[in-house]
Amino acid sequence: MPRPKKQAPNRADGRYQYALTIGTDVNGKRVRKYFYSSKSIADAKAMAEEWKVSQQVSEITGTDLTGSTVNFGKWANVCLESIKGTVRNGTYFNTYYNNMVNHVIPYFGKMNLSDVQPVHIEAFFKLKNKTHATDSQKKMLRCLNLVFKKGLQNHKCYHNPCTDIKITKKPPAQKSVYTAEQAQKILNYTYQHPLGFSVRLLLRYGFSRSELLGIVPSRDFDPLNNTLHICSGVTIQKNPDTEKHELVSDAPKTAYRDRLVPIHPDDAAILSEMAAKPGFAFSSQKGTPLNPSNWFSRVYKVFMRDMREHYLAQQPPEDIPILNPHELRHTRTSLWVNDDKNLFAIASVLGWGDLKMLRQRYAHPDIDRLRSNLDL
Repeated sequence: MPRPKKQAPNRADGRYQYALTIGTDVNGKRVRKYFYSSKSIADAKAMAEEWKVSQQVSEITGTDLTGSTVNFGKWANVCLESIKGTVRNGTYFNTYYNNMVNHVIPYFGKMNLSDVQPVHIEAFFKLKNKTHATDSQKKMLRCLNLVFKKGLQNHKCYHNPCTDIKITKKPPAQKSVYTAEQAQKILNYTYQHPLGFSVRLLLRYGFSRSELLGIVPSRDFDPLNNTLHICSGVTIQKNPDTEKHELVSDAPKTAYRDRLVPIHPDDAAILSEMAAKPGFAFSSQKGTPLNPSNWFSRVYKVFMRDMREHYLAQQPPEDIPILNPHELRHTRTSLWVNDDKNLFAIASVLGWGDLKMLRQRYAHPDIDRLRSNLDL
């Protein structure tokens, strides 16, 4: 009986290649390690099986049979450098750099990459769950997945211990909101105060501070339809090359945040006047966008202090608390939701694509109003 014909090489260079699946990445896609032989596919497969056994022994015994170790901290810094410039600067620093340098590396930095096991990851998040919000922990998990995903791709480790890790959700910190009566009194006062217009835009439309300072009326305001295009935001970001903080006007983080907002006639009249000149609606003397911190201290805090003193001086006096700018966004959302406004319309104006997030995080139910609406 003739000997079976030898299988032809499966590579153009005349070698045999065998692919061994060694795990999955953060998206569930298979991660493979390749082995090559000039003899046969069976020989390449034997190499893969030998490597697989050595990795299993290493995992059980803690002994590195390959003769190489990779320090977690050093590899994490390599991973940070590898994504610099591939994501937005704000994402790089706020999601990756800050969490990697301040949380992940201090905890795991002295370990060997392949020594990190799921139990170590679980202990890390058990600790962080006591002090950090769910969203912050998710960013830390993203950093860890980056380290191990690139470790697998570059054969620096044999598994990703984060694969089955789930973040334990914490209830978000409760935000304070104004009642409908308080919000109306603040809106009324914005017409009296010289610094009131920017605060009125925040409270009436739920803009974020970043979005407010990114408004360019000559570009964004449509006087025919009385709409405002929210298409940029002003933030302070660290330059990844110089590591110096810079004022940046950037596009919205998501497609939903790029939106058209119908504007009240009173506000449209002011924006129409502003649109006659180029530049930002709220700018420095040089015409540059305002630093968000400077706007907060020089405009927002001054307005809120004067507003509170104004109503304390009334008869009878009313002590309206001072809330932060983001709580004005919560207030507007809650007022609209409690007034039974269409949720899709609310989400559209606020720039939310997830109604569940809108209800859970931004809507603060007014129990008395709900009771009245339901005749309870």
